[in-house]
Amino acid sequence: MYTSIAVPLDGSAFGKRALPAALALARRSDAAVKLVHVHEPVVYSGSASMHETRLDNELRREMRTDLSALAEQLTREASLPVEAEFLDGPVIPTLQRYLAGRSPDLVVMMTHGRGGLSRAWLGSVADGLLRGTPVPLLLVRSGAEWPGDLLEPLFRRVLIPLDGSAMAEEVLDIVLSLGTPDVTVYTLLTVVVHRRCSLTRIRAPNPLPRPPMSSLASPRNWHT
Repeated sequence: MYTSIAVPLDGSAFGKRALPAALALARRSDAAVKLVHVHEPVVYSGSASMHETRLDNELRREMRTDLSALAEQLTREASLPVEAEFLDGPVIPTLQRYLAGRSPDLVVMMTHGRGGLSRAWLGSVADGLLRGTPVPLLLVRSGAEWPGDLLEPLFRRVLIPLDGSAMAEEVLDIVLSLGTPDVTVYTLLTVVVHRRCSLTRIRAPNPLPRPPMSSLASPRNWHT
């Protein structure tokens, strides 16, 4: 089903809540998991002081170390190949380029963070990837629970909105691959919008006055 699953992380504990979903999917298809973090330097203007540059380098080193340690931990615990990908640059375009170049089968991430920087990072990145990458994206909401047992289905009920176009129906193969035969119930949803038409009455212009019959019968109007 999948050979590679990417999980963008922002370094927060909340962002890591997408990992159970990614690992559950990876176990069922023996897929490799890529943990991806994009470090965006604090200062781009080139006018950063030595102190600011040192702080940014320390933060970068710390994030890279934590990401590598997390990948090693998950590899041991899940018995799956888990790799760390540490990137530099503006978050959304850097992730888009990475996904375009590596072409993972699926991206799994939280919909948004709880607040502050986590909310700004995860919320805007999820929106940016939805709009700017062709890779299928699975957004995980907070509080979702994922089974650890391989025999337990991941999804029991799936809602599939369709607009009647062939492009919308391209999602069907991807969604069907996530379900469990004879267990998962799929609901296809199409919304029909009834448009109200307003009628505008237009009054015809007044007709030109007709000449009196007496003038039509006058000899001076005759032509010989």
